[in-house]
Amino acid sequence: MGRRNKRNKRIRHELAKQQGFRCCYCKRVFGAKGTPLAATIEHRQAKMDGGSGKRENLAAACHHCNHMRGAQMNTARQRRKAKTAAA
Repeated sequence: MGRRNKRNKRIRHELAKQQGFRCCYCKRVFGAKGTPLAATIEHRQAKMDGGSGKRENLAAACHHCNHMRGAQMNTARQRRKAKTAAA
């Protein structure tokens, strides 16, 4: 396992512990590694929207919430672009 993977695993565990091993959005308890409710690192403010990788901007989210939020943000971003292009 590489240095980055070990660091991410440690950060993911620390964030989950800080949140009571619950998703920051749906509040469901995280399961064991490989389950649908495994913790992922979530950027509260997306990096593409100026968010940073600093600890204050990170949270632990379940895979479902993390990826659904990303899809919603991308859809909203595409709508804004289409609206400004039409104007």
